[in-house]
Amino acid sequence: MNSLKKFGVLLLVYLLSSSVHSGYVTDDFLIFTDTKNGVIWQLDLILRNIHPVFSQCNNPISTSYDPIEQRVYWSEVVTFAKIRRVNVDGTAPEIVFNFTIGSIPDGVTVDHISRLLYYTENRYDTIGVMRLDGSHHKILFRTGLDRPRALALDPINGWMYWTDWGTEAKIERAHMDGENRQTVADTDLSRPNGIDIDIPEQKLYWCDGNYSKIEVSDPDGSNRRSLIEAGYTVSRYYFGIAVDDLHIYFTDWGFASWAFRRANKLDGSNSTVRVARFIPTAKLTGVHVYRSSYHLSGSNDCSVNNGGCPYLCLPKPNGRTCACPDRVSGCIMTTYSTTSTTAVVTTKSTTTSTTIATTPTTTSTTASATSTTPTTTTGTSTSSTQVSTSNKISSTSLATTVPALPPTVTPTFTSTKVTTTEKGAINDEVKGEDSASIPMVIGVAVATPLVTVILVVVIIIVFLKRRRTPPPDPQTSHVPHLNRAFSDRPVPPPPKSPKGQLRLSTDSDYDLIPGDYLTLTADNTYEVPSTQENQYADYVGICPVSKRVDPPPPPLPTKIDNKTPIGPL
Repeated sequence: MNSLKKFGVLLLVYLLSSSVHSGYVTDDFLIFTDTKNGVIWQLDLILRNIHPVFSQCNNPISTSYDPIEQRVYWSEVVTFAKIRRVNVDGTAPEIVFNFTIGSIPDGVTVDHISRLLYYTENRYDTIGVMRLDGSHHKILFRTGLDRPRALALDPINGWMYWTDWGTEAKIERAHMDGENRQTVADTDLSRPNGIDIDIPEQKLYWCDGNYSKIEVSDPDGSNRRSLIEAGYTVSRYYFGIAVDDLHIYFTDWGFASWAFRRANKLDGSNSTVRVARFIPTAKLTGVHVYRSSYHLSGSNDCSVNNGGCPYLCLPKPNGRTCACPDRVSGCIMTTYSTTSTTAVVTTKSTTTSTTIATTPTTTSTTASATSTTPTTTTGTSTSSTQVSTSNKISSTSLATTVPALPPTVTPTFTSTKVTTTEKGAINDEVKGEDSASIPMVIGVAVATPLVTVILVVVIIIVFLKRRRTPPPDPQTSHVPHLNRAFSDRPVPPPPKSPKGQLRLSTDSDYDLIPGDYLTLTADNTYEVPSTQENQYADYVGICPVSKRVDPPPPPLPTKIDNKTPIGPL
C-alpha cells in the first residue's frame, strides 16, 4: 500500500513538472490572465508547457506584451484599479498607472513600435493613451462611449479599433491620435468583447459574449461574416480573442477550469478545446499571442526618436501627431503628413498653417494667425531654398525653410504666442537664465550656514532655560501630585469639569469620578455626602486635610410644642 502511494506521488510530480514548466520563452507563446487565481500564465506553443509568469495579481482582466523589452502588461479591476507590468521571467513587477477610485480598465494594448500604451475604461467611458512607463497620459475619447471593452491596434497603418457593449452595442475605429472616428459594425451585436487585428492580412476579428459568436471583417467593416456561432447558451461566454498566422484563440467563461478554445482563422473549422486538468479551477479572461515570425515589428513615423515630438507621438495613416498630455499648459499639438506637405500647428488660441507650393516655378508661403482679436494676415515672401521630399515631390522652393525630418518642438508656456527659434538660440537662452541665477545661488549658499548656526543657538538657549525652571511647590498647587515622576513639571490647575464630575489631574491624564460621590464647594474644598461617605475614600483622602470641613450639626430645638418639628437626635 505504501509503495502504491509513493508511486502516485511520483506520477503526480512528473505530470506537474512536464506540464507546468519552470522556464519561460520569448517567442511563440500565449499569455492569459486568470481572474480566479490571480495569475498571469504563459503557454509555450511549441512544447505546450504552461508557465506562471506572475501569481500576485488582483483580478487581472486584459493583457498585452512588449517584445522589445520582453514585458507583460495587464489591467487589474479592483477598488483602486491599475495597470501593471512585469518581465516575462516574472521579475521586476511594477505599477505603470493608477486610475481614479472605482475605475474599470477593461482593455489594455501595447504599441511596441511607437512605445505607447492604450486602454479602455468602462466606468467613466473613456479611451486613453500614455507612454509605456505611464508618463504623458492623455484621454482621447470622453464622449460617444457607453461601455468600451477591448482594444486592438494597427500601429503600422495608424488605426485603433475597440468594442462597446453599451445600450447600443457597436464596434468603432479611429486614427491612433483620436481623429477620424468611424463605425465598423453596429448591427447584430449584443455584447462584443474581445477584438484583435490581423495586420498582415488586414482582417478584424471579434467575439460576442451573449451570442457566443466569432466574426471577421475588413478593417472598415465590409465583407463581414461569421466564423463560429454557437448561439445563446449559458454554457458559453466568449471573452478574449487573439489571432496569429493560422489560428484564432479565444477564452470562454463557460469553463470552470483552465481551458481555452482554438480554431482555424479562415473558416472557423477544427475548433478544439485546450484544457489543463491538473489546475483545479480557473477563469481565463484576456489572451494575447506573439509569434516573431508573423507579428512583424515594422515601423511608422513615431518609431524613430519619438517622431521628434516632446511628449506623445501618435501615429496615423501616412503621418503622425505630436500630441499634448492632459494637464500640460502651453503645449503645441502638431500634425505631420508624409503624403502631403502641409504641417498644421495648433494651440488653444493660435493656429498657424504653412502651405508648400508644388509648382517648381512658383513659390509662396502664407502664414495666418487667429485669436480673439480680429484676424491678421502677414505678407508673403519668397526664397530659393530647396527641400526634397520622399514621395511625389522631389524638390520644392519654400518661402521658409522647412526640414524634411520633423523639427524639434520646444514647449512654449503661453497661449497667445508661438516662438520658433534655432537650436543654438535655444541653448543661448538657457545659458543666459543660468548666468542670471548665479548670484542668487551664491547668496543661498552663504546664508544657509548662518541660518543653521542661529537655529542651533536658539535651541540651546531654550533647552538651558527650561532646565533652570524650578519645580513647582506641591503645597501651592491646586491639585496634589500623585506621582513623583511628574515633580519636575509645573502642575496646571484643575480643568473646569461639567457639573456632577470632578477631574484630578496628574499631568495630562484625568480620572473621572461620578458626582454622586464628590462635590466641589465654593471654597475649593472637597466634601463627601453623608449618604455615601464610605465610598471612594481614596479619592477623598488625597484632598488637603486643612481644607476639609465637616458639616455642623443642626441646632436642637429649645422649645417643644405642636408647631415646632423635632429634628434628628
